[in-house]
Amino acid sequence: MIRLNSEKLFRSQRFGKNKREAVAALVHLVLKEYNKMRSLKEISQRLSLDQRLVSKYAWAMHKTVKFNRTLSTKDNLRKSAKDYLRKYAWKLTADAELIQQAEKMLKTIRKQMSGNPISLAAGALYSVCKSRKIKVSKDEIGEAFHISGRTVYSNERRINKLLSEKGIKF
Repeated sequence: MIRLNSEKLFRSQRFGKNKREAVAALVHLVLKEYNKMRSLKEISQRLSLDQRLVSKYAWAMHKTVKFNRTLSTKDNLRKSAKDYLRKYAWKLTADAELIQQAEKMLKTIRKQMSGNPISLAAGALYSVCKSRKIKVSKDEIGEAFHISGRTVYSNERRINKLLSEKGIKF
């Protein structure tokens, strides 16, 4: 990212006088980009620099370079409900068939239902568990997916309502 925008950064008149502060601000932005976050205050203290000036430079560099974390890092790409199901369902069960059935359910409702993908994944898993009479509470699923049990329940109801309208049974 820096190499792509180095011409903008190094030709700018904003960063000419205080090179150490500019480098500290750049270090902060690079660490932030790669999820190795260090605060500006910490970097400034360690290098004995003026925190306000480092902060000012970091703000200006951020605007100049336009770091875009959602596009540049693999972890921050938009994820589907299936991705979250694969990520969190293993905390509850090792039954691959159960997870595949929940994925199939999510594929069926994909175009007709919108919402938070984490909540949809949790609702689909809860629905499949209920249909197979597996004793997993909505609170346990909510804890595994980092959402409330009520959210799990409401999404399960929305999914079941949609599936019953379409005449699909799982």
